[in-house]
Amino acid sequence: DGKASAPSLGLAGGGLAAMAVSRDGRRAATVSNAGGDRSQSLEAWDLTSGERLWEVRRRDVRITTADVAPDGATLFVVTEPVGRGDAAAGGSSAVRLLELAGGTELRFGPAGDEPLLTSAAVGGRVSGGAFASDGETIFLAGIRGVSEWDIAGRARVPG
Repeated sequence: DGKASAPSLGLAGGGLAAMAVSRDGRRAATVSNAGGDRSQSLEAWDLTSGERLWEVRRRDVRITTADVAPDGATLFVVTEPVGRGDAAAGGSSAVRLLELAGGTELRFGPAGDEPLLTSAAVGGRVSGGAFASDGETIFLAGIRGVSEWDIAGRARVPG
């Protein structure tokens, strides 16, 4: 039929928890449960070659949502703490942006050491989200409904 088949991805660990694919179909990010140590693996892939671009394995956070920006350059993830602080954390989510090509987290704030947003800034736990079609804003879902946030200004879009 003339269509190329997608390469098989050698996912780390025991099961796919989330996946996001760039709009052009060339790159993807996967979140997989990495095994008995309760860790998760976040991996970025070149779908044309099947090559893994990078991997980050974490035990201290759980990734609940992932999306790729419309331009394919940035990955959006929502993380929650795990482990001893689960109950005490009260679902304190963090919205993080990473460069899809290299995995570097984009940091914000006066000292450049903060994630894009936290549940405190948003007004509660973030349960999901996605980039808007302009790539400059994101939609976040939580207990209070869906809200739109400006990435550059780290502020809620009125309306």
